[in-house]
Amino acid sequence: MRLNESKIELSCGKNILFYQSVTDANDRRVHEHHHAEIELSMCSSGSGIYTIDGMQYTMAPDDVIILAGNEPHFFMKVSDNEPLTMFNLRFDPVLLWSDNELAWLMRFFIDPSCRHQNKIDAAHPSASLIRGLFMKIRDEISEKKSGYEVMVKMLVINILIIIDRLHPDTSGSYKLDGFSNTFSQLEKAIVFINENIENNITLDMIAHTVSMNKTYFSTIFKKFNGISLWDYITIKRIDRAVELLKTTNLTKIDIALKCGFNSSANFYKAFKRVTGKNPSFFTHSN
Repeated sequence: MRLNESKIELSCGKNILFYQSVTDANDRRVHEHHHAEIELSMCSSGSGIYTIDGMQYTMAPDDVIILAGNEPHFFMKVSDNEPLTMFNLRFDPVLLWSDNELAWLMRFFIDPSCRHQNKIDAAHPSASLIRGLFMKIRDEISEKKSGYEVMVKMLVINILIIIDRLHPDTSGSYKLDGFSNTFSQLEKAIVFINENIENNITLDMIAHTVSMNKTYFSTIFKKFNGISLWDYITIKRIDRAVELLKTTNLTKIDIALKCGFNSSANFYKAFKRVTGKNPSFFTHSN
């Protein structure tokens, strides 16, 4: 269950989602799911076992979880004494690689030499720093003072720098020189996808829009987003479907068509694969 969900809208495709999630000990509705965004989470209270891409991590207060795009995850178990509460940040990688001054932070998520453990234990000095930044983000969003959107972005970047410094041997050595034009084309592609999510989108169409060879485009898209083009499109369509299920009275087949699916069978199959749940779970009556 999500509480106090807030979306910080910076520009097209560069949003930061912040929310609190609560998983009850006897809640068995939570299933394995994945998404296109990078996710940073901090345990606030409770304990349990978090499964990420087949690996199990025990969770306790102040533990931090780091998820690259498209990593399947779910809570395998929540201890019986109290619900497990998490603070969560989610954002698309475009937030980083579209800015030349921030693109180097992507190395932690895409460079094989920086393959990370998904968990920072509460006992690690970095965990307490990250906790403080999460609380500042919460306060900024709650108070909404002038410029709070920029402040939230700066605090997220601060968290990412702390995470990056967990690998001091290569810190600062990861270069993305020569990709500026490529990043511009990728950003244009993401804008095109988001604006045409309900339409029939083809690789040829996207490659033509951004003036790139389609094979190279597919390769570079996955490199910097951590997910294939088609998985990205499917997840974005399901995200849109979830929003419509929560906020409208449209039938499921109407929602499927509005989100670019040509049949209810394809819609249900993709929905289950991405969210781990059936569409009925997200209807506005829930």
